[in-house]
Amino acid sequence: RARRPRRTGRQGPGWYYDAASAVLAQTKGHVKTALVMVLGEVDLQEAARRLEAASGFVRPAISGTSYTPPAG
Repeated sequence: RARRPRRTGRQGPGWYYDAASAVLAQTKGHVKTALVMVLGEVDLQEAARRLEAASGFVRPAISGTSYTPPAG
């Protein structure tokens, strides 16, 4: 399980490995919370709150932010 967040972080949109590792350390390896933190430009508590409100789904948790998903 420890390898999955690293792999996902490296493949994320525009993430650098060190930055991804730092955010994942803050979230204790919880990838969805890390994604909401970075893409939604929010702190850990806000990311957790948004994920809870969005029933664990990332896309609605980051809706209304400046992030635009790639076309396709």
